[in-house]
Parts: sequence; C-alpha cells; structure tokens
Amino acid sequence: MKITLDLSQLIQANASYHHREGAYKHLLSLVIPPFIKLLLEHTQGNKSAAARLAGFSRATLDRKIKHYHIVLEKKVRLIGEDV
Repeated sequence: MKITLDLSQLIQANASYHHREGAYKHLLSLVIPPFIKLLLEHTQGNKSAAARLAGFSRATLDRKIKHYHIVLEKKVRLIGEDV
C-alpha cells in the first residue's frame, strides 16, 4: 500500500477554510485508517499483535478503530476448512 500526500496542499486547504481540527489532525485522519488496516492484515486480524507492531496498547488500537470509524472485515472460516 502506498499513500501519496501533498503536504503543502493539505496545509493550504486547512488555512483557507479553517478546518476545525487543523492540518495535523486532518493528516492523521488520512494516514491512520489505512495504517491500522495494513497492520491488521499483516497480523491476520490479531489486534494484540497489530498493536504491539505499531507500538501502542490494544486499548489504544481499539480507540483508534472507533475514533476513525474503521470497518474491519470479518473472515468466516467453514468447519473443516484448512487454514
């Protein structure tokens, strides 16, 4: 996954219409959700392992998932299906 951002455009946009949360929080809202999804994909949905890999607690991961309204995919495994 590759994320390309024009930071000067982000700052100008926030300065021109006075984004209520500011450029930094707007930047986080663009970067954190795909980062968390990538962590969870890498750890096969294991939230504890994803949080450790990111360097924060499982509770913090859960807060970020809730705060950024990140929708997690549930993988259904059929009985008898090999992993």
